[in-house]
Amino acid sequence: MNDLGALGSDLSVGNAINDSGQVTGRVTFYEYPFLYSNGTMSIITPFPAVGSGEGINAYGQVVGFYGSHAALYSDGAIHDLGTLYTGNS
Repeated sequence: MNDLGALGSDLSVGNAINDSGQVTGRVTFYEYPFLYSNGTMSIITPFPAVGSGEGINAYGQVVGFYGSHAALYSDGAIHDLGTLYTGNS
């Protein structure tokens, strides 16, 4: 087991790992998604909203969410995948 760090927060939570040992999840105090790769944890957040990295593939692409939007992090850029929220209960 490895301590991934928490980037100034009290806790981080890993949600997924790929075969290369890259990890994604969230830093809990800030509720920001992160990518842990090659021994370094980096925040993934261009949006002023809470989020989390939920899955990671063999290419290091992270899927997750910001607020109510699904997102894909790939090659250093965030791609907003939109939302299915319709405003109806």
